[in-house]
Amino acid sequence: MSEERQARMARPAARKRSAAWALATLTCLAACGASQAAEPPQRPAAHDADCRLAIDLGSSGLRAGQGRIDATQPPILHRVDLDALALVNGPDGVRGLGQKVGNLLKDLLGDQRGDQVLADAHKPCRERVAVGFSAWRLAQQKDPIGLRDALKALHERTGLTVLIVPAEQEGRYGHTAAAATLGARLRTPYVLDVGGGSLQVNGAAGSFGVPLGQKAWQQLACAALGRPHPVPTTPTTASPTGCALQPLTPTERERLRALAASRLQGLSDQLPPPRAMTAFTRPVTLGVAPAVQRLLGLPDAGVLSLADLARVIDTWSGQDSAHLADAAGLPPAHAAYLLSDMLLLEAVTRAAGLAQIDVAAADVSNVPAILQDDRAYAWARHPICYLRRLPTQGEAAYLGDPASCPPER
Repeated sequence: MSEERQARMARPAARKRSAAWALATLTCLAACGASQAAEPPQRPAAHDADCRLAIDLGSSGLRAGQGRIDATQPPILHRVDLDALALVNGPDGVRGLGQKVGNLLKDLLGDQRGDQVLADAHKPCRERVAVGFSAWRLAQQKDPIGLRDALKALHERTGLTVLIVPAEQEGRYGHTAAAATLGARLRTPYVLDVGGGSLQVNGAAGSFGVPLGQKAWQQLACAALGRPHPVPTTPTTASPTGCALQPLTPTERERLRALAASRLQGLSDQLPPPRAMTAFTRPVTLGVAPAVQRLLGLPDAGVLSLADLARVIDTWSGQDSAHLADAAGLPPAHAAYLLSDMLLLEAVTRAAGLAQIDVAAADVSNVPAILQDDRAYAWARHPICYLRRLPTQGEAAYLGDPASCPPER
């Protein structure tokens, strides 16, 4: 019996175990943190068929984890911060993104010949896949042939297939992971995920996503006002990622409010009521929420009201970002994005017709949901076929049927 046929026969049983496997993965994501990579648990046998490796290629970094299908072993986690949007928009474009991520993945995973030892813990997994999100969708739009060539080179170096998924699939990943991680703290039907490149509002009843994450929105706001002055770069960025947005005149402030509202049209149509939502990502939990509380002298009640947001924006938008961050008690690294994050969150709250949103900090990764995605791992067995379709089909290539591809060695 062929290995593929055996895998197909085993898949129903594997799906029955997926809930327990995902729970173990999410438990470790919440409790283990990045330190898990430094002291990994006992490794499975080489090329373990019951082991999957998943890599989340987000706009702000890379997260990798592996899980046993039988849930006998927690995932091994690695995390690397990376400004993927800056790389895509930088001087080397898509090629620069591919080279940087390829170097990181080679360090993490080794190559097909196994000449790296750093990633020994990951090599036992027979099934391996990486999934790219908003920054990679942008890369495909800007240079589809260049992206295909970059992903082909990356596969040749590491044996890893990188898939570009639609925003709707990203939303499903995010809601699954957030709901499991937040547990009883999630009291709303929707979760708000503000990433670096995209903004997602996801729930069981519907989802809404736009390329309006923290960095993408600030870049748009800067361009709208003609602000040329970049914020300082960091060692992981290829180019400046924003501008000195503040101070704003009242006219400029209202112009940005209108711009954000225009980009969120359709949110209420795509999200059946009630539209109550919980924000769990760092731009809100480590930035906007604590800043509003400190600036207004409010206790941490786990909610952020529209009225309080509007009050802070109106009061502080005319000040420079350093004064705002200092008054809010936030580190300078948060200063460049704080006001634009507030404007974005205010716009989302208005678009949903809400008076407030819940706030609950959680270290949520798409890794557990990717580990359950049988379609993704089926595509990983057909990398040549996938890369042939990617330039013309774009993110929709993921939605095709891998079984329609010829066998690949």
